[in-house]
Amino acid sequence: ISVDLIYGIPGMTEAEWRSNICKAIELEVQHISAYHLTVEEGTPLERARARGEFTPGEETRSEAQYLLLHNMLTGAGYGHYEISNFARPGLRARHNSSYWRGEPYLGIGPAAHSFDGTRRRSFPRSLEMYLGGCEGNYITETLTPADRFNEYVMTRLRTAEGIDREELGRSFGAVAVESFMAQAEKHIASGSLVCGDGRIFI
Repeated sequence: ISVDLIYGIPGMTEAEWRSNICKAIELEVQHISAYHLTVEEGTPLERARARGEFTPGEETRSEAQYLLLHNMLTGAGYGHYEISNFARPGLRARHNSSYWRGEPYLGIGPAAHSFDGTRRRSFPRSLEMYLGGCEGNYITETLTPADRFNEYVMTRLRTAEGIDREELGRSFGAVAVESFMAQAEKHIASGSLVCGDGRIFI
């Protein structure tokens, strides 16, 4: 069982946020995903913001809420295995982990996405279009080697394990490792990235 929690909500107090986290812990939920409130284009929330009905929360408050989340959940025995995800031992989300590792997956149904390792395919959102036959109704995106490399770096750095330099080399070659390390050096020097045991992680 997994629940989603949202922080960065305008007007939410620390006590309210702490209560939300406590409730998830008390319910002994096995997996928790926590996301910062995002105002998506074309949604009622975006229109409310445009009308001045609410103002996005302050960044410093959001940072404090994220830190409280991390401390409370890890203190309760959850592993913080990805930027937005926490799990009891042995209960990480297998489907999400596949996305972060770039493994192929099959999506079936309206709005479903699939990935074969090089191409993404998405079906239409409309149930009628889906039931009428998907041939020609889906969208295909072929990833270039640069796209695949960038996604590899972005998704792996979101995880607690980070990037394995040997795996990076096997997947993209020695030149890619050199390029990545050259860009990572300043972040390692600043302490934003850590390099140890052949891995680079946040």
